[in-house]
Amino acid sequence: MTSLFQIKRLGSLRRPSGMAEFEALLEQFPQAVLVIDLRNKRIRLANSRAIELTAYTRAELTDLEIGRIFDNVPGAFSWEIPTSDKSSMQLTLMKRGKTAMEVVVSLVRLTAQNRWGIAIIEPADAVRQRLAQEKQRAAARESMKAVAGALRQSNLEMALGQILKAACQLTETEAVAIYLQTMSTGAQEISMELIASEGIQSLFPEHLPVVELAELHRPYLWRRGKRIAGELHQAARAHGLSFLATAPLGNPQAMIGLIAVASETSEPTDALLVRLEILAEVVTALIEHHTRTRNLEQELARLQRSEAIHQQVEATMSSGVIILTPQLTIARMNRSAEATLGYSSAEASGQPVDNILIGSEALLPLFQAALKGASSAQVESLHLYQRSGQPFLAQISILPIRIQEQVEGVIILLQDLSEKEQIQAHAQQLEQRALLGEVIASFAHEVRNPINNLSTGLQLMAYNLPADDPNQEKISRLQQDCDRLGEMMKMVLAFSKPTEYEMENVDIGALIGRLLERQRARHVAAGVEFLLQTEPATPLVQGNARALEQVFTNLITNAVQAMSESGGTVAVKIRPMVTGEQRRYVQIDVADNGPGIPKELQDRIFQPFFTTKPSGTGLGLAITKRIITAHKGNIRVSSFPGGTVFHVQLPAVEAQ
Repeated sequence: MTSLFQIKRLGSLRRPSGMAEFEALLEQFPQAVLVIDLRNKRIRLANSRAIELTAYTRAELTDLEIGRIFDNVPGAFSWEIPTSDKSSMQLTLMKRGKTAMEVVVSLVRLTAQNRWGIAIIEPADAVRQRLAQEKQRAAARESMKAVAGALRQSNLEMALGQILKAACQLTETEAVAIYLQTMSTGAQEISMELIASEGIQSLFPEHLPVVELAELHRPYLWRRGKRIAGELHQAARAHGLSFLATAPLGNPQAMIGLIAVASETSEPTDALLVRLEILAEVVTALIEHHTRTRNLEQELARLQRSEAIHQQVEATMSSGVIILTPQLTIARMNRSAEATLGYSSAEASGQPVDNILIGSEALLPLFQAALKGASSAQVESLHLYQRSGQPFLAQISILPIRIQEQVEGVIILLQDLSEKEQIQAHAQQLEQRALLGEVIASFAHEVRNPINNLSTGLQLMAYNLPADDPNQEKISRLQQDCDRLGEMMKMVLAFSKPTEYEMENVDIGALIGRLLERQRARHVAAGVEFLLQTEPATPLVQGNARALEQVFTNLITNAVQAMSESGGTVAVKIRPMVTGEQRRYVQIDVADNGPGIPKELQDRIFQPFFTTKPSGTGLGLAITKRIITAHKGNIRVSSFPGGTVFHVQLPAVEAQ
């Protein structure tokens, strides 16, 4: 697809000073492109794809009247185009040798003065094919969304209905059905029952003999005129179907049913059986999931008594938890209570609570009141004693455990207030940092306006002075300082903003590939080479594309700057990986063969305002680390004389 950025970039260049960059940008277009002088409707530039498509040489195309290569275009290039600045039409391209080709031409106005424009030319067949493929992909995406939604559906009947509709779209068929094995209550025989269907009415039999599943134990495609293998194929032939395809549900050792799709008129696609097999796996997983859920619900009902206690304990695990029996002896304590009091749960088990929980106030009456059903009680600023005799300030809450309206014990929630004081101190420190961030952001915002005014004034001075004036060099240095300060204020503002991003699935290989292409055009003259290696089956990552683009722009730019004197290679390697905790990540290594980073500086490069560059702000890598952290990833550096590698890990999108 044509990049809007590319078109806008073309419009910002001036001839002839920007001619080299202009021609380089034209070569980045995947389509044939002509640059047209709109005053006289003549071709001024053409990229290599235009030369290949038209069969003209570059010299022949240059200064050629546009009407010479298009047939029947009266007024097509008048460029009386509304505010959209773009229009498309289907024309006949007259190639060299008078060979005609139907093409789609997109006319784009580059300047408001109607001086320059471009014509983007694509073969009409290719456009139609692309649009058809996009339509198919869109339909497939919608179908997969429906399948994903069905997997989240709690009602099995509704979930199967969603999958059936999606199956018709994915397999490009008009009818679909799902059969499951059932036990007939009257005859005590196993058969397959039609539990869901979509499409052609009365096509699928309500019941099939279970032996038919043995015949159709693997994905199978029946076509009109072929041998039949059971009642299902008989029904298909009786209805005059073009084809019927089936795939078993379950696994080869334990098949539970089958899924069938059919069409009256269309022919099966090449991917039909593959897609049907995937749908069979989805339906199997869905049925198994609902079966397990139903079994679990029955098991949970049987274990309601113990589960009620478990849930109450789990809900309060952040504090110390002590569970008392109806006799006010200790049943168990969690780890937090063990650490606070100095007793293990095994040591305290069976001990009277007043032997373990020793304080400056009598607590036993409160525990007895809880056993009688009194509402929860709370004692604040209570002095308790650890096993060692060391006192500490605590807060306890006492709650009766009610199961089916009966009090079955007491829960004591214990909180060490000394730890709370530490948390409050930390929270106050975070508030101070947040306030400092607001002050810095406000300062940076206020400073940007004077910097812009100074920069504007310097530009005006440079414009009014002769080019050979000795003050031009001083003005240039001052302008560079203003630009550096402006960039620093911009990065300070970016660093002070909260990092909350809207996440989506991102193809990190494609994103970095685009960044390297941009960098390659800028640094080819400096002797910097760019390499990208992406391992097959690398999954997508969950992230914000704009933020990740900023991350890898920073890393690649730093790598290029490290080799600015002698040139070198920037190599990016992308690969999937699994951690010891079985978490799936995508690792991106950005390497250069520059001088390396001294070991004593490697631990400081991610700190704000730390830089080794005379004109650096010290915020680039700090912002990079913040973005990676917000994506639940991590970044580290390894460096040695002759090279530096930044290792970035981002969580992979879990496979559905």
